[in-house]
Amino acid sequence: MFISRLNALCKEYGISRYKLSKDTGIGDSTMYGWDKGQQPSADKLIKLAEYFEVSVDYLLGRENDIGLVEIKNEMSAEENKLLRDFRACPAAEQRVLLDYADMLYSRVEKEKKKAERF
Repeated sequence: MFISRLNALCKEYGISRYKLSKDTGIGDSTMYGWDKGQQPSADKLIKLAEYFEVSVDYLLGRENDIGLVEIKNEMSAEENKLLRDFRACPAAEQRVLLDYADMLYSRVEKEKKKAERF
């Protein structure tokens, strides 16, 4: 059940197992073992649950509800997607995205100040 849930989450998020390995620090050989029926350790389950924002019970197939805890999220769907995409990027690309966001924010602030003068 675990490996089918993991594969479904990877497909839903549009990420490869290679990317998952790089993002979580979980080795390819460990994931290969899961494909062969080995069960993940508690620390790996926690990493995956945090990465996909699901419960450990969901990953293990103990429940069908993706999360046990209702998280109040005041972000829009677009903001959630932006954060999810940001987290999926390697550190270098995250820095580029942050720099670009800073540049856009500066531009918006300049336009606001310019509009306030008139």
